[in-house]
Amino acid sequence: MIKKLARRDEISRLMRKVIFLVAGCFSVPFAASADEYVPKMPTIDSLPSLSDSLGCDDEPAYLRDEAARNAVVDEGWLTLHQAIHRALEGHPSITDAIAALGQQQSGIGVAHAGYYPQFKAGMSGGPWTSARGLGPYISASASQMVYDFGKVSHQVMQAKALAARQQAKVLGSIDEVSKNVAEAIVNVHRYQQLMIAAADLFQAVFAVKEMAELRAKAGISTRSDPIQAESRLDQARANMIEARAMLEQSRENLRSLMNENRPLPENICIAEPHGLPPFRPEAPVDASLNPDLLPAALEAKAEAKAAEAQLGIVKAGRFPTISIDGNYGRSLRGAIYPAAPDRRQDYGSVILNVSTQMFQGTGILSQLKAASHAVDAAHARQQTALLEAHNKLRSIHAAAMGSMARIGVLQSRLKTIIEARDLYRDQYRLGSRSLVDLLNSEQEIYQARTENINARHDLWVSEADQVAASGRARAVYGIDHTVVQGLEILP
Repeated sequence: MIKKLARRDEISRLMRKVIFLVAGCFSVPFAASADEYVPKMPTIDSLPSLSDSLGCDDEPAYLRDEAARNAVVDEGWLTLHQAIHRALEGHPSITDAIAALGQQQSGIGVAHAGYYPQFKAGMSGGPWTSARGLGPYISASASQMVYDFGKVSHQVMQAKALAARQQAKVLGSIDEVSKNVAEAIVNVHRYQQLMIAAADLFQAVFAVKEMAELRAKAGISTRSDPIQAESRLDQARANMIEARAMLEQSRENLRSLMNENRPLPENICIAEPHGLPPFRPEAPVDASLNPDLLPAALEAKAEAKAAEAQLGIVKAGRFPTISIDGNYGRSLRGAIYPAAPDRRQDYGSVILNVSTQMFQGTGILSQLKAASHAVDAAHARQQTALLEAHNKLRSIHAAAMGSMARIGVLQSRLKTIIEARDLYRDQYRLGSRSLVDLLNSEQEIYQARTENINARHDLWVSEADQVAASGRARAVYGIDHTVVQGLEILP
């Protein structure tokens, strides 16, 4: 019995390859029920790759286990997490954001320099005379700020806030790339299954055409039946070509996001996005929203701190700066001032300096108003970021609910149409049903499958969007506590 089953499977596999070659690409066996089709590799023209692609018929068991999926490296399968991490390591938008972060962090050191002594030295030259002195002359000075009423401290605060804003932009770039890669993986998987559905339609119509030709040769039906079947076969072939084109387009989009110089190998299977957290309709819409995880909210919060620091700088500018200044000078030729009684060649002084800007017209008042408005605008942007996040999550929730409702209806519809198709086939063989009805039922099965595939993948896209909108992408995709382009990502 086992040998017979193995022989039957071998014959089925050979027939499947023949159908693929006839169609110009390849497929999977025709599904007998609504859920008996699984993801496979995209099509290619070369026969050696055909067997590799058919090897993607079933996903390995480890792909459905999170720990094993992240631990096992299988060159034949590309998972969601692997694609995202490969994209993060080479995407130029992240490189740009990290470089800008380094620039902003350097500004913190520049601001801190205001706490330390400032040294200057110089040399001047000119003619020396017994009456005027001078001549070649060297000088040095030092100044140490003692108290400035918060000017330097607010500059440091502003520099740190600007660095925090850029850090939020880095997180935003990481989340955006992760979201785009997740959607690209879902779409590649979507078009893989749509191509499979189109190939199954071709195989089903091809079988109907053969049956119609046998009946026409036997004189049971008219010659118009095979002609009608041939027309539907051309339509099925066109569906396969369209699905294949969309699949190649989605693979190229994924390749660009992963910053790959060469096309993705055709023998790599794209796994289902098992890493996406399942959508839960009963959960509150905003339950997963944490403002401290949203890059847009963090960026607006940092801008508010920078604006507050600028306001502090302007307020401190109304008060003097107290410093200790030291100066030393020496003539290299003779006395600095020959007419002086001591005829010294050098001089030095240490003074307590208090300096302030006495009058700037309306400059200070205008700066205060501008800084105050900047603070208000930054706080408003922070509230806007939260409002947009809430609105986006509600919209995603509504879309996901619609996809889930459609999936249930479409599964039931697909099973009903398959039962009707089987009945029409038997009736056509008995001569009580027309060929058009049978061909229409095959077309309806294809349409129901494509709608079911699209609904299921739309739900996955909603799950990916929900992860991104809630700021949980770095936790879900295992980016936290990793190094991305030399930068450690912390939660």
